[in-house]
Amino acid sequence: KIKKKKKKKKKDEIMEEKNRIYEIKEKLSEELTESRIEIGKSEERASENQRKSENLKEKKKNMKKFEKKIEITQKFRDNVNTMGKAVASGLLNSIEKMATENFRRMTGRDEEINWINGEKESYSVYLNGEERGNSKFEVLSGGEQVAAALSIRAAMASTMTNANFAIFDEPTINLDKIRKEALSESLKEILKDLEQS
Repeated sequence: KIKKKKKKKKKDEIMEEKNRIYEIKEKLSEELTESRIEIGKSEERASENQRKSENLKEKKKNMKKFEKKIEITQKFRDNVNTMGKAVASGLLNSIEKMATENFRRMTGRDEEINWINGEKESYSVYLNGEERGNSKFEVLSGGEQVAAALSIRAAMASTMTNANFAIFDEPTINLDKIRKEALSESLKEILKDLEQS
């Protein structure tokens, strides 16, 4: 009987141990499943972070391209602006020289037309002579204004167009008889490239 009791006790202890091991196994199995789920989620997050990182790298790369394009565009704008000013200045100088020649032919006076375009003044016209100095267009006599304006218009027509004609509205207004005759004679020379009818 003692043997049987010992055997039964041993058997109960083994069963108890077996049940405890089974419970540990179940618990470990659940923990393993949870760990696998967590690992899966972590892998998904890592994969998503990798995609975001690659996307961010691509966006940074595109941003650098756009920044470079903006830089090039700004340089282009600056160059066009500078070039435009240089072209306008050159054109203005050509018109100014031709207008001065026209004015001298028309009036017989050794004065020059200065056409200024800058920061302080936009396309201001001056008549410059040794005796009078630099006189702004607005303070010139009516005849001088007409002569200067016609000289500039004729120079502009010759410089800026391929037109074979020019139209002047009352070009002799405010001119005295001598200036009208001088204008008549000088217009032939000033407008020599234009068709006459």
